[in-house]
Amino acid sequence: LEFRRVLFRSARKVTERMVGWRVSDIERTLRLIPKIRGIGATVKALKTRGYFVALATLGCEMCAGYFQKRYGFDEVRGTRMEIRGGIITGRKLRIFQEHEKALYLKRLAKDRRLPLSQTVAVGDSRSDREVFKIAGFRIALNQDGFLAPIADVDLKTRDLRAILKSL
Repeated sequence: LEFRRVLFRSARKVTERMVGWRVSDIERTLRLIPKIRGIGATVKALKTRGYFVALATLGCEMCAGYFQKRYGFDEVRGTRMEIRGGIITGRKLRIFQEHEKALYLKRLAKDRRLPLSQTVAVGDSRSDREVFKIAGFRIALNQDGFLAPIADVDLKTRDLRAILKSL
Protein backbone atom coordinates (compact mmCIF):
# COMPACT_ATOMS: atom_id res chain seq x y z
CA LEU A 1 0.00 0.00 0.00
CA GLU A 2 2.81 2.42 0.85
CA PHE A 3 4.47 1.67 -2.51
CA ARG A 4 1.22 2.58 -4.26
CA ARG A 5 1.01 5.91 -2.41
CA VAL A 6 4.59 6.72 -3.35
CA LEU A 7 3.86 5.79 -6.97
CA PHE A 8 0.81 8.08 -7.10
CA ARG A 9 2.64 11.01 -5.50
CA SER A 10 5.57 10.54 -7.84
CA ALA A 11 3.34 10.30 -10.92
CA ARG A 12 1.48 13.45 -9.94
CA LYS A 13 4.73 15.38 -9.40
CA VAL A 14 6.12 14.25 -12.76
CA THR A 15 2.86 15.15 -14.47
CA GLU A 16 2.83 18.60 -12.85
CA ARG A 17 6.33 19.24 -14.18
CA MET A 18 5.29 18.12 -17.67
CA VAL A 19 2.36 20.52 -18.00
CA GLY A 20 2.89 22.64 -21.09
CA TRP A 21 5.51 20.37 -22.65
CA ARG A 22 5.15 19.54 -26.31
CA VAL A 23 4.88 15.85 -27.19
CA SER A 24 7.20 16.49 -30.15
CA ASP A 25 9.91 17.75 -27.75
CA ILE A 26 9.54 14.66 -25.59
CA GLU A 27 9.81 12.41 -28.65
CA ARG A 28 12.95 14.25 -29.75
CA THR A 29 14.43 13.62 -26.30
CA LEU A 30 13.43 9.95 -26.40
CA ARG A 31 15.46 9.54 -29.59
CA LEU A 32 18.55 10.62 -27.65
CA ILE A 33 18.33 8.43 -24.56
CA PRO A 34 20.38 5.24 -24.40
CA LYS A 35 18.39 2.11 -25.13
CA ILE A 36 19.14 -1.57 -25.17
CA ARG A 37 20.36 -2.60 -28.63
CA GLY A 38 18.28 -4.69 -31.01
CA ILE A 39 14.78 -3.54 -30.08
CA GLY A 40 13.53 -3.14 -33.65
CA ALA A 41 15.18 -6.35 -34.84
CA THR A 42 13.72 -8.30 -31.91
CA VAL A 43 10.19 -6.97 -32.42
CA LYS A 44 10.42 -7.76 -36.14
CA ALA A 45 11.74 -11.29 -35.48
CA LEU A 46 8.99 -11.96 -32.94
CA LYS A 47 6.29 -10.76 -35.31
CA THR A 48 7.77 -12.93 -38.07
CA ARG A 49 7.41 -15.88 -35.68
CA GLY A 50 3.74 -15.01 -35.17
CA TYR A 51 3.95 -13.21 -31.84
CA PHE A 52 1.74 -10.26 -30.96
CA VAL A 53 4.25 -7.88 -29.35
CA ALA A 54 2.93 -5.51 -26.71
CA LEU A 55 4.67 -3.08 -24.37
CA ALA A 56 3.28 -2.33 -20.90
CA THR A 57 4.94 0.27 -18.70
CA LEU A 58 4.23 2.18 -15.53
CA GLY A 59 5.68 5.15 -17.41
CA CYS A 60 3.85 7.48 -19.75
CA GLU A 61 1.82 5.82 -22.47
CA MET A 62 2.79 8.67 -24.83
CA CYS A 63 6.44 7.58 -24.45
CA ALA A 64 5.44 3.96 -25.06
CA GLY A 65 3.60 5.22 -28.15
CA TYR A 66 6.86 6.69 -29.42
CA PHE A 67 8.51 3.27 -29.05
CA GLN A 68 5.52 1.69 -30.77
CA LYS A 69 5.97 3.94 -33.78
CA ARG A 70 9.75 3.57 -33.83
CA TYR A 71 10.06 -0.17 -33.24
CA GLY A 72 6.75 -1.62 -34.39
CA PHE A 73 5.11 -2.86 -31.19
CA ASP A 74 1.56 -4.01 -31.92
CA GLU A 75 0.08 -2.31 -28.87
CA VAL A 76 1.19 -0.32 -25.83
CA ARG A 77 -0.23 0.57 -22.41
CA GLY A 78 1.00 2.91 -19.72
CA THR A 79 0.10 5.87 -17.55
CA ARG A 80 -2.15 8.23 -19.44
CA MET A 81 -2.67 11.95 -19.26
CA GLU A 82 -4.52 14.44 -21.38
CA ILE A 83 -2.77 15.87 -24.43
CA ARG A 84 -4.42 18.68 -26.39
CA GLY A 85 -2.97 20.08 -29.57
CA GLY A 86 0.28 18.21 -28.94
CA ILE A 87 0.67 19.81 -25.49
CA ILE A 88 0.45 18.00 -22.12
CA THR A 89 -2.32 19.53 -20.01
CA GLY A 90 -1.66 17.52 -16.84
CA ARG A 91 -5.35 16.71 -16.54
CA LYS A 92 -7.04 13.31 -16.59
CA LEU A 93 -4.05 11.47 -15.13
CA ARG A 94 -4.71 7.69 -15.22
CA ILE A 95 -1.85 5.83 -13.55
CA PHE A 96 -1.15 2.38 -14.98
CA GLN A 97 -0.34 0.23 -11.94
CA GLU A 98 1.72 -2.92 -11.70
CA HIS A 99 -1.31 -5.22 -11.18
CA GLU A 100 -2.76 -3.81 -14.41
CA LYS A 101 0.10 -5.36 -16.39
CA ALA A 102 -1.31 -8.78 -15.50
CA LEU A 103 -4.85 -7.68 -16.37
CA TYR A 104 -3.54 -6.35 -19.68
CA LEU A 105 -1.87 -9.69 -20.48
CA LYS A 106 -5.08 -11.53 -19.61
CA ARG A 107 -7.06 -9.28 -21.96
CA LEU A 108 -4.55 -9.68 -24.78
CA ALA A 109 -4.60 -13.47 -24.39
CA LYS A 110 -8.40 -13.55 -24.30
CA ASP A 111 -8.71 -11.29 -27.36
CA ARG A 112 -6.39 -13.62 -29.28
CA ARG A 113 -7.98 -16.78 -27.88
CA LEU A 114 -4.69 -17.90 -26.38
CA PRO A 115 -4.32 -19.70 -23.08
CA LEU A 116 -2.04 -17.81 -20.70
CA SER A 117 0.26 -20.83 -20.85
CA GLN A 118 1.16 -19.73 -24.39
CA THR A 119 2.13 -16.18 -23.42
CA VAL A 120 5.60 -14.79 -22.83
CA ALA A 121 6.52 -11.95 -20.48
CA VAL A 122 9.82 -10.09 -20.58
CA GLY A 123 10.44 -7.91 -17.55
CA ASP A 124 13.11 -6.14 -15.60
CA SER A 125 11.67 -4.99 -12.30
CA ARG A 126 9.42 -5.39 -9.32
CA SER A 127 6.47 -4.06 -11.32
CA ASP A 128 6.61 -7.18 -13.50
CA ARG A 129 6.03 -9.67 -10.67
CA GLU A 130 2.26 -9.96 -11.15
CA VAL A 131 2.51 -10.50 -14.89
CA PHE A 132 5.29 -13.06 -14.32
CA LYS A 133 2.95 -15.02 -12.04
CA ILE A 134 0.45 -15.61 -14.87
CA ALA A 135 2.56 -15.70 -18.04
CA GLY A 136 3.35 -19.07 -19.55
CA PHE A 137 7.05 -18.25 -19.99
CA ARG A 138 8.99 -15.55 -18.15
CA ILE A 139 12.24 -13.88 -19.20
CA ALA A 140 13.92 -11.60 -16.68
CA LEU A 141 16.08 -9.11 -18.55
CA ASN A 142 18.69 -7.15 -16.61
CA GLN A 143 16.33 -7.48 -13.67
CA ASP A 144 16.54 -5.78 -10.32
CA GLY A 145 16.48 -8.92 -8.14
CA PHE A 146 12.72 -9.26 -7.65
CA LEU A 147 12.14 -11.53 -10.64
CA ALA A 148 14.86 -14.17 -10.27
CA PRO A 149 12.74 -16.59 -8.18
CA ILE A 150 9.88 -16.60 -10.70
CA ALA A 151 11.73 -16.28 -14.02
CA ASP A 152 12.25 -19.19 -16.40
CA VAL A 153 15.26 -17.40 -17.90
CA ASP A 154 17.39 -14.68 -16.30
CA LEU A 155 19.45 -12.75 -18.86
CA LYS A 156 22.07 -10.06 -18.42
CA THR A 157 22.66 -8.46 -21.80
CA ARG A 158 22.95 -5.20 -23.69
CA ASP A 159 21.12 -6.59 -26.72
CA LEU A 160 17.44 -7.52 -26.67
CA ARG A 161 17.96 -10.08 -29.44
CA ALA A 162 19.35 -12.37 -26.72
CA ILE A 163 15.77 -13.23 -25.73
CA LEU A 164 15.18 -14.85 -29.13
CA LYS A 165 17.44 -17.78 -28.20
CA SER A 166 15.13 -18.60 -25.29
CA LEU A 167 11.95 -18.79 -27.34
